[in-house]
Amino acid sequence: WHMARMIQSFDAFPMNIGLSGKGNASRPAALEEMVLAGACSLKLHEDWGTTPAAIDCCLSVADAYDVQVMIHTDTLNESAFVENTVAAIKGRTIHAFHTEGAGGGHAPDIIKVCGLPNVIPSSTNPTRPYTVNTLAEHLD
Repeated sequence: WHMARMIQSFDAFPMNIGLSGKGNASRPAALEEMVLAGACSLKLHEDWGTTPAAIDCCLSVADAYDVQVMIHTDTLNESAFVENTVAAIKGRTIHAFHTEGAGGGHAPDIIKVCGLPNVIPSSTNPTRPYTVNTLAEHLD
């Protein structure tokens, strides 16, 4: 229902828009429902519990439906360390946010994923380390 309402809200605008669905689930049914409703990708986020099981489930659904997965990994390493996340990815293609290590992602070593051939790394504008307006907490 929610995905359909979001897609409907864009009907009046002559633009191509793709919506991402929430990718954190331990079972595939909820993720499949979002993709079938029109999500073009799935987003795993630490705030929703990016556990190894959620990562594997999301990537398995993405493989079955040919959609992209994006991940914001567990900054506090509560559910996994970077090595556990890499193991859960199992060599599958994934887009990783905050791979520079500021503003999120496995602290202090998320940058390791930049060397993996299956990871598309990225950073976002609010997390430019060592610039004038960067919060000190981003440099821990």
